[in-house]
Amino acid sequence: METMLKVLLKIPEPLRIYHLVPIGYGKGNVVAPSRRSLEEIIHCETYDMKKFRNDDQLAGFVKTRTLQGVYGRKGGAQGEP
Repeated sequence: METMLKVLLKIPEPLRIYHLVPIGYGKGNVVAPSRRSLEEIIHCETYDMKKFRNDDQLAGFVKTRTLQGVYGRKGGAQGEP
């Protein structure tokens, strides 16, 4: 990805791209993904096993509730099938 950006933006060697922050307005409405409540994710003093997620549960979470999952589906950020 860095090589493609360097060519596109004409960035010379030995400079490197570490972060790229897009600034501007979205092409359409972008719906923010839902977030879990703090009570679901915060642990106090010790790890709460009731909040543990196995690999399958974590994969389901990524597909349905994260930007990676939302933008990976047809329909874009709105999450339309």
